[in-house]
Amino acid sequence: MRVAVLRVGGVRFRGVLGSLVVVPIVILLWGTTWSFGDRSIDHRWLVPGIWGVWGVLAVARIAAPGFSAARRALAGWERIDLGLAALLVHGIVFQLPRDAGFALMSFAPVVGLVWIARRAPLATALYAAVVGGILFYVFPKVISARMFSRIAQVHDLSVDHRLAPDGEEINADGIRFRGDPADLNREDFVVLFLGDSFTYGHKLDYSDSYPYVFEDYLNRSRCTARVRAVNFGWLSSSPLLSLRLLREVGYRYQPDLVVYSLDVTDFHDDLRYQRELHRMGDLELDWAEVANVLANTALPWGPIDVRGIFRFAAKPPDDDETTLPADRFFVTALPLEQTRPDIERGVMKNLAAMNDFTRDVLEIPFALVIYPRAYQYSRREAPRTWEDDRYQRLGPFVREPLNYIDQVADALPFPVIDLWPAFEGSTRFPLFFRNDPHWNRFGAALAAETAAHELSHRGLLPCTAQDSR
Repeated sequence: MRVAVLRVGGVRFRGVLGSLVVVPIVILLWGTTWSFGDRSIDHRWLVPGIWGVWGVLAVARIAAPGFSAARRALAGWERIDLGLAALLVHGIVFQLPRDAGFALMSFAPVVGLVWIARRAPLATALYAAVVGGILFYVFPKVISARMFSRIAQVHDLSVDHRLAPDGEEINADGIRFRGDPADLNREDFVVLFLGDSFTYGHKLDYSDSYPYVFEDYLNRSRCTARVRAVNFGWLSSSPLLSLRLLREVGYRYQPDLVVYSLDVTDFHDDLRYQRELHRMGDLELDWAEVANVLANTALPWGPIDVRGIFRFAAKPPDDDETTLPADRFFVTALPLEQTRPDIERGVMKNLAAMNDFTRDVLEIPFALVIYPRAYQYSRREAPRTWEDDRYQRLGPFVREPLNYIDQVADALPFPVIDLWPAFEGSTRFPLFFRNDPHWNRFGAALAAETAAHELSHRGLLPCTAQDSR
């Protein structure tokens, strides 16, 4: 049975329903803007633009049937309408990735849906509603449910998103530690390592993670006590979340020293978590980061660039909430005079609270370790990381976090261990994974051995600086 064709004054209407009906519905449901530097274009301008062009051609076709240019233009539009509508829908719903392979993968389902919709013997309103419902209601909810289900196997779903015990590497406290506090002897010198995925050891075996290389390195030296490391790091942690964990369970491990290792993303993460805790809500996924981790884990030959694909994850802050910098790497994208207030109301405030807790409650020292990301000191390291175009390699402001620490170091109530010289001067290459921003085992070993030496040099370990080199 032939599908009926809707005509307006002899001009085929159904042939361009993708552009004239589906695209406006998509804009109505999910339209935002296209951004070009400091400028932006509202998607709604597409509606009068598309209908205006079609209307002019239709009027010309009806008023002057012999006007071949209008007739040919409408016929050509019908032939390309499927691809044009799919491209516009894709551009409105998704942010087009740089990676051509992923662009084709994400573009194909949209083409298929529009192709089916154009040929389905249904009323225009019905098939447009079906397509819109699938794209903007069912699909996001299914993906969200599956994603949270997978994350819940590894993390709890609070703002803290702590590790879930697995009976192997993650103990009952959610710590990457093969054992429990009872396995630590009173004679042991216990060092708690706090931090994010660099401390945790993302993509590294347990024994290759920075805290446990630190432990092994010192125990092969001549120290007056056995050194035990406990890895309190987890993915996307920050000083604020680490402080919360330390307050809850830190005392159980009877530590002698607490070390926080500062990552450049901590400055943004602390502000974001402060806002979420203020809301007292559950975990809000950073979909760009989740998509990148999953894509690059599944397809390690990448990198596949899928940052910011899912626009439906974006939520503007309420007017009464603290302004959150838009760029996760803002501290290396702007001069220090612009970022100083955000540095001090987030990370530095929470590091000071961490020092106060270790000094006044645990009655032990606290030390800060600061290290560079690959893009802050090298053009060669991590050449295909999926984060690469989120920052400028060796840009003018990449050292600003270190410059801030240098400026305030004398006033800080805790020592700062600077790993930058060790990474900048290392002859070992590479120290980072090729398609991931984290340390490989050599980078983790360099961080561990340098931190061990510097902490010993400051008298914070039961080892001499010479022994720990």
